[in-house]
Amino acid sequence: MVAQGDREPPDQRDNDIGDFVYTHLDWPQSDMRMAYTTWALSYLGERFLVSNILRALHTGGSWVEDNGQVLNGLVMSHAAQVIGSYDKLHPWEKWNLGIAFDGRGSAIGRASTQTLLQRPDFLVGDPNWLGIMVIMLVQLTDDLLSPPGPENWLSHKLGDTAYVYSLRLLLRDVLSQPGWLEDPEASRWMGKMMDKPWFIEVLQAVPTADAASFSFKHQQTGQSTTPASIKHVVRHIELASITEVIAFAKEVSSPPTKKSTVGAQTTSRPSAISLLQAISDGLSERGTAPPPELLTWAQELAEEMLVASAKKPEPAWTLVPSAKVPLWSLKTRKCADGTETQVLQSMTAGGGDEESRTGILRSKDFPAPAKLALCINGHRGFPKSEAHDKNLVRVVEAKSGETLASAFPPRDDVCQRVELDLAKHVGKTVRLEIVDGDDGKAYAWLGITRIEPELVNVNDFQTEDTTREALKQLTIMLQHSAPAALREKLAAYLPPRPAPPPLPVSPEQRKQLDTLIASRVAAFAKAKPDREVGSNVFKMNCAACHQIKGEGGLIGPQLDGIGARGVERLCEDILDPNRNVDAHFHLHTLTLKNGTVMSGFLKGEAGQVLILADAAGVEHRVAKPELTNLKT
Repeated sequence: MVAQGDREPPDQRDNDIGDFVYTHLDWPQSDMRMAYTTWALSYLGERFLVSNILRALHTGGSWVEDNGQVLNGLVMSHAAQVIGSYDKLHPWEKWNLGIAFDGRGSAIGRASTQTLLQRPDFLVGDPNWLGIMVIMLVQLTDDLLSPPGPENWLSHKLGDTAYVYSLRLLLRDVLSQPGWLEDPEASRWMGKMMDKPWFIEVLQAVPTADAASFSFKHQQTGQSTTPASIKHVVRHIELASITEVIAFAKEVSSPPTKKSTVGAQTTSRPSAISLLQAISDGLSERGTAPPPELLTWAQELAEEMLVASAKKPEPAWTLVPSAKVPLWSLKTRKCADGTETQVLQSMTAGGGDEESRTGILRSKDFPAPAKLALCINGHRGFPKSEAHDKNLVRVVEAKSGETLASAFPPRDDVCQRVELDLAKHVGKTVRLEIVDGDDGKAYAWLGITRIEPELVNVNDFQTEDTTREALKQLTIMLQHSAPAALREKLAAYLPPRPAPPPLPVSPEQRKQLDTLIASRVAAFAKAKPDREVGSNVFKMNCAACHQIKGEGGLIGPQLDGIGARGVERLCEDILDPNRNVDAHFHLHTLTLKNGTVMSGFLKGEAGQVLILADAAGVEHRVAKPELTNLKT
């Protein structure tokens, strides 16, 4: 090759986009010497020769990788990095980087992708290249993710997840640039991808009005609408279009009618509550107050649900009010026969505050059969402790409240079948009661399932719980705007705010803690470890926030490998957990304009919204404009 410096190739003028005439390499073998040469040529100002090396290797229409001592992929990667290091790129250098995505090599592709991810200016002011990049990235990514087949010659490259991931990141950045909607061919290829989950995920990560508008257009013409897709649209589309989006969401979530303009989505329609909440979240994240159209829709839904609830027959399951009502939920559990089923239990994740809750869940009334069978699981205190009678399932006569039969949990997570003899009470009006009377922090729950005969079904709880959750969401949305009469009806569904922060440790308490920690450290050497006792301590005191081997919550740090910290540090972390808190897990205290003080862990931010997790792991969305103070 002859030195040519930083000149335009003879067939390139101005900002032409296209291939260029390159000189074939007179080089015995692509090896590390050739890779080093590309950097040397760059230092000497021979930019065209670097591009020539890359273009000469990147020819033939085949997948280019390293093969033994022939390091074509490696040399091309170095050449791409050299080109990407320049402050300003010539058109023919852009061509060289862009052509890496025509499907000829993952080595050069990865290098070019990483280079361009660091070059947000690559496509600025160059609409022609923007359209070409969109097409190449969409085609290549879809080929790499598509199942093997005769028409997909890249199928043998499936599994290069790092490359695919970087391609998706680059496509997100490319689509974040203005102007790609103006390229008809790029828009056509984008439209072809709207049924691909991978592309929908990428599009919803693009924070621009163009991406939101493109997505909304395709949802209007029959593409699937989900809460995630509608939230992305509301978060980023032009404000003038919000009213149209609300009207569309209202229609798409309604039962189909002859006049409906939404055709392709009638077979699987999202719920009105889920879309309404998605729109509300999108608006709050962009710092925009909900428009009258959204509040009117929310009021209509709230009134409809309240009326429907009043007209419903007696609910299948009713919560008996108590100071700390258990968090009743349905969860898949194993049964003694080896199968799995949905169990109605007195907790969600378990541990700490959750299991210490106590209360009763009552079924609707039904005529007593001669025999009532059911599966029960749960506990009656710690495994080695004496069993208590606080947790049980009982059949109660509705009129007198007399207990006619009862069963206790088997002290096992696996459901066991029991039969209750009601032969002397056949025909009496009775009900089932699930009683959680154990206020311990672990091994303090129970659950039931598979009631036979099926006079009441545990799965009915889900439907009623869904209604309660929907009304809770509507109550939050309407607490400051609904008419007084409606606010009064919804007041029972308003969730409590997170607890205020704990009081700071006083100097006297600090001295007491130091003394306690020192005594525990000194006693450790004489102690005999008991894994079962340690496991129980973790479940009772730690599992609500921390996780070990996949068990427990994820509010605080995971504790796998915690033993490597040493005895003294472990004693400090357990007995005085606020002493050495990692910065990522500091407790945040929020003061709102209405005087409310709430505390929790700041999990993240979404635009104009802070996401706070309280001690029970429940997430709260707090609009930044509502804050007067935030401190850690």
